[in-house]
Amino acid sequence: QKLIPDLKLGIFALERAQSIFNGKVAEYLEFLIKKDQEFIQNHGERISDLLGACRQQLDKSKLLFSINYSPNQADFWIPEINLGIEVVFDWDSSKEFELTRVLGDTAYRLEARFLVAVTPNDMPNHQFQAIKKIEKDGAFENLSVIRLNALEDYLEDIIARTR
Repeated sequence: QKLIPDLKLGIFALERAQSIFNGKVAEYLEFLIKKDQEFIQNHGERISDLLGACRQQLDKSKLLFSINYSPNQADFWIPEINLGIEVVFDWDSSKEFELTRVLGDTAYRLEARFLVAVTPNDMPNHQFQAIKKIEKDGAFENLSVIRLNALEDYLEDIIARTR
């Protein structure tokens, strides 16, 4: 099994590693692992709490869903209503490209009718509004940016619209 099954993505990752670390791919991978470990140590519990809360709402809605561990797709996929849910734990402007890439890949690969970015209820308003700007800019006609406490109503609305 390959580390990166998508050949184009693998070539891109290798080229990026070589350009950043002068061909020293092992250093690049070590950097990524350290960065990921630090993030999990600092935020892992809250991220898993947010993912778990979304999962509970999906269970409550009685919709079948899959959890995606691919960096190219939204965290949750609900095929019955063609909905992709991406959890956004925290925000700064450097994350905009990543979020739009994940949403775009989900919309394209899974032919999503609806996309939603779910944030924690206590996310600072300036961060929430920065994410909301992606919705307002219209890059995705079917994107909603909501706080976790609005997910249940959002799901009910989408279910009603698709049935």
